[in-house]
Amino acid sequence: MNTFSPSCLPAPSKLSLEGWDTLTQSMWSCVYVARSLVQSPVCPKDFIYSDPATVPHLLSLVDISITAQTCVATILAECCQKVEQQNYLHSRRTVEILYPGLLYSGILKTEHAILQLYTRLSYQNRIVSTQMLTATINGVDLKRSILRHLGRDRPLSTRLLAAKCLVNMYRSESLVSSDPCITLRVLPTLVTLCKADRSINERLEGAEMIAYLTELDVDLQKQASITDHCIPVLATYLKVKTTPVGSPVKDFQQNRLRRACLSAFASLSANDEEIRKRIIETDNIMDEISRGLSSQSDELQLAALRCLHSLSRSVQQLRTIFQDHAVWKPLMSILRREECEELMSVASSTLCNLLLEFSPSKEQILDLGAMELLVSLTFSSRTSLRLNAVWGLMNMMFQADQKVKGQLITKLGSDQLFCLLRDPIPDIVMKTLGLLRNLLSPKRDIDDIMRQSGEQVIQAVVMILESDHTAEIKEQTLCILGNVADGDSSKDYIMNNDDILKKVLDYMQHTSVKLQTAALICVNNLIWSTDSGHQERRHKLQSIGVCKIIEQLEHSKDKALADSAKTTLCQFEGAEAK
Repeated sequence: MNTFSPSCLPAPSKLSLEGWDTLTQSMWSCVYVARSLVQSPVCPKDFIYSDPATVPHLLSLVDISITAQTCVATILAECCQKVEQQNYLHSRRTVEILYPGLLYSGILKTEHAILQLYTRLSYQNRIVSTQMLTATINGVDLKRSILRHLGRDRPLSTRLLAAKCLVNMYRSESLVSSDPCITLRVLPTLVTLCKADRSINERLEGAEMIAYLTELDVDLQKQASITDHCIPVLATYLKVKTTPVGSPVKDFQQNRLRRACLSAFASLSANDEEIRKRIIETDNIMDEISRGLSSQSDELQLAALRCLHSLSRSVQQLRTIFQDHAVWKPLMSILRREECEELMSVASSTLCNLLLEFSPSKEQILDLGAMELLVSLTFSSRTSLRLNAVWGLMNMMFQADQKVKGQLITKLGSDQLFCLLRDPIPDIVMKTLGLLRNLLSPKRDIDDIMRQSGEQVIQAVVMILESDHTAEIKEQTLCILGNVADGDSSKDYIMNNDDILKKVLDYMQHTSVKLQTAALICVNNLIWSTDSGHQERRHKLQSIGVCKIIEQLEHSKDKALADSAKTTLCQFEGAEAK
């Protein structure tokens, strides 16, 4: 395709002021053609940047007429899709040059074109978005001007664009969620757009923007859920059969409406239990989610997954409603396909919740091969999948029976365990340690697990304690050692290893209270007075100076640590008395 160049446009100073001559008509033909080109989905959106003079020349045409402003704003908006394009357009003072058209033109098409450009400029770009808010004309700043376009006297199409611009500024962290323009102006506008009397496209955009606006903020989720019957209004999307003018809704429109509704529900229910309860009470919502999970559309599948993920955070719903709907079946199918990374990431995260101990579907998911699937995902090159796989296995092993634990140890293998413990992502290391900790509890399972993999467990503990990992990771490691010390024969793995004992002593004298406490628990478990052999262990620990350190910890400024030290000393004294 030939590139668009300012060489085909005369300089504004050459334009005839007496009428439309041939040159002027030629110029505007080029501008109109450029506008039509960029609005085509098959047109590359970066061609206006191939010649560095093109954008400045386009901006120089803005003062000629309102029509020029509309065309230029449309071209620039369509060609603003990357961060570097946002930054470049902002550096050319695009916001300031077009701001008078927004403030004074009074022409709907011009206002829409400029608002659309501002929406593109502010999308996920904090620097540009923040600087945009400083634009001012005659004392009227840009935020105030955009708010004027949210007024009820404005067409709903204008209010939508103004709302989208402010939503993008909020998500770019240029505005805060508590700003009245968001809570009192934007949210009500978006909910209004979702009403049944609005067009299909308006309803779609309204729900999609609610999903985007409320995705990360708990307060906005709560505020939106009580704004103008938002949840019941969104629920009607699942039943739409005709448009406001009575024509039947096409299949692709119904799918988009379902996707928009589920996306909004996913955001609204991400954190609050009461909101989840209200959404769960929506007629046939679980059936809709199940259908969405089995859809051929990746977009609809993703919306259904996100909604399911948010709802699966509810302990109450896991124990009740999820038992009646086998949502884990399509979930497992998605994970086995290994296609879209985003789908797999949300699906594996949802599976983690369904594997929690109190979930009644846990056993059925295990029967479908969840263990093998999650073990295979620990080998993934994708960070999110490795993390979710280990997280799911950790949940699976919590209070699991001995047979299931043994199966996992065999399937995962010591090599992969150490690979996960060496992972560069701290969260993966932490969840792997959590998995080990769950394998080594309760007390009745500890000795069997250590007989099967004791050497590997101790090697893993030494590796982490000698590393430069954070205090949180080392605390989890010391807790694993504390579990080992709580076994019967397993205690020997610590008592017969002078290096491990020295590390326990060192961490009892660490500057971190949480590490001191974890090391102290390990010692307490080793000398517990009702366990066989406690006297011999007490004498050995006493001979290497453990008691002196505990006596020092009795005087710790941290009350919990001091109390733990007193409890441990009592164990020493109890053993002495016997």
